[in-house]
Amino acid sequence: SPNYGRLFLMGLLILALVLLKSAFIAAYDPFLRLSPLLSALGLTLIGLGFRGLKQCWPMLFALCFLAPPPTALSEIVNLIPVTARFSTALLWYSGFDVVRQGPYILLPEGGIEVIAGCSGVENMAHLLGLSVLFLLLFEIRRTERIWVPLVAVGLAFVVNGVRIALMAYLVATSEQNVFEYWHKGEGSLLFSMVTVALFGAFCWLLMHRAEAISADDEQPETDLSKPVQPTQAE
Repeated sequence: SPNYGRLFLMGLLILALVLLKSAFIAAYDPFLRLSPLLSALGLTLIGLGFRGLKQCWPMLFALCFLAPPPTALSEIVNLIPVTARFSTALLWYSGFDVVRQGPYILLPEGGIEVIAGCSGVENMAHLLGLSVLFLLLFEIRRTERIWVPLVAVGLAFVVNGVRIALMAYLVATSEQNVFEYWHKGEGSLLFSMVTVALFGAFCWLLMHRAEAISADDEQPETDLSKPVQPTQAE
């Protein structure tokens, strides 16, 4: 139909834009956050047309969690004070002489400032998107579906709080090279990997529990009300 032809052409143009823009990106670009959503939108228009938007809107909605930049998310949800309090509490309960002054976490030998990029909002948004995808792809009990996004956000917040506490400790011990590794180097990615791995383990446990419950429900029930006649061996 003419409408499908226009949507098909629109999908091709969107994919061409993504490929062309991606070919000239040499460093971080905010466009990278939009490319998964635009690619999925283009493929949906090419394969299914407008009908595909109705069928695939949950997937497109989940990909929207990857699009907003950290600065925009931090302006909407300001978790800097909460993150600073949590990381300060971790250090205090670990035996360190630590105080908090607003966004600053101060130890006797030094301290750090919790800024928007370190508040954990970005990781929480990413894991929230993964939780939405998990709920769309797998069937679990309704009561457990409520816990999936809550656990995702909670894990991202806790792991990021541990990371901030570690940053404060490294600054206080004058381990600048180690601080840079865990702050901006490959070490910073390790915390994201740990968060995703923990959430993956939680989802696996939910799936394993759902399979066990389903297997128990499918087992035939034996009627114990009827007596069983013993057989005599000849």
